Amino acid sequence: MTSRTNEPKERKDPPVRRRAATVPAPVAIEIFIAGSVHVPSSKKARAATGTFIEEGDMRNKGKCIPVVGEQSLYMAELFAALEAVKMTNRDTVFTITSTQSYVLDAMNKKLPSWENDGWVDVKHRNVLRCLAAELKAQRARTIFKVAAPGSPERAQCKKASMLAKRSARIQTEERWDLTIPPDTALPGLPLQGNRQRVFYRSIREIKSQVLSPRPSTLMMLETVRRDAETTFGRHITEADIWQAVATKDILPRTAQFLWKGLHNAHRIGIYWTHILECEDRAICQECGVLEDLNHILLGCKSPGQEIIWQAAESLWRGKEDKWPAVSFGTILGCGLAEFCDENGKAKRGTQRLYQILISESAYLIWKLCNDRVISRD
Repeated sequence: MTSRTNEPKERKDPPVRRRAATVPAPVAIEIFIAGSVHVPSSKKARAATGTFIEEGDMRNKGKCIPVVGEQSLYMAELFAALEAVKMTNRDTVFTITSTQSYVLDAMNKKLPSWENDGWVDVKHRNVLRCLAAELKAQRARTIFKVAAPGSPERAQCKKASMLAKRSARIQTEERWDLTIPPDTALPGLPLQGNRQRVFYRSIREIKSQVLSPRPSTLMMLETVRRDAETTFGRHITEADIWQAVATKDILPRTAQFLWKGLHNAHRIGIYWTHILECEDRAICQECGVLEDLNHILLGCKSPGQEIIWQAAESLWRGKEDKWPAVSFGTILGCGLAEFCDENGKAKRGTQRLYQILISESAYLIWKLCNDRVISRD
């Protein structure tokens, strides 16, 4: 038998190597956001958002925030960030740039504690929860950045601000969808590792939702807001009024007096009209009119209040030239006072003087009225 060693061996075909599919790089865009608050004369403030990508982009727009709710720059920035997230694809890497750090601090620093506490006592949580859920639904990375002064990003944010200002002046009604995407947020409060204080506040919050606001309190808040905006020339919110009462420059007893005044809770005036045989206490014996807090502090002819306000004005003019007009709203909202120099820098000493002078003068008039009524009875 002969061997065939010289014959070529049959070789198998090499396996076909498939070229790895190239994954396209994720598209990255930068969205510039801004908010604006417009306060027309004799009307309520209106806030709007502005989102800007680049010149000629159809997604550049301004949009008013919902009428129901706080009209502030903080709220406008939150809604602007929400609009920026919703206008982008979930697979798009994008950067949200603003001149303020509101959104950055909320989503990077405060969000874990808010979620752990079940969003209890968190202001504007309907917007914040929706924004956090939309960010979690994104499959690509989202970056928050604060534009440095003088940078090109700052100029782009200014264009977004112009869109917001234009929308705030027009004041059109806009629809906002605050529905939370599914599978992005767990409702309720975690039991493990939480504190009794959080549970207590959560129960209180649920119970307070069934309580309707007091009409007299709402009326007082509106009076303070209107007078303070006219006198101090700035936008005032309900939260600003309550925080101003608790300022450290006002003594606790005086702050309690102002707090009761905001609730119309002093036992004067109309309070006595519902009590039999005490109706005459509702009328000022000196002036013959209803003895409410406004009349006691500013309108009563009894000795005391006019002299005290003259002395307060004399003391004020020893430091400043212009004496701000004293009204019922500015008395209850004296903690809202803001004074600035020609460069726009806050004059902290002048603010403290005004707050102490107005609050203590009003409280002194109140005590003199009490002494006069008690001695008469």
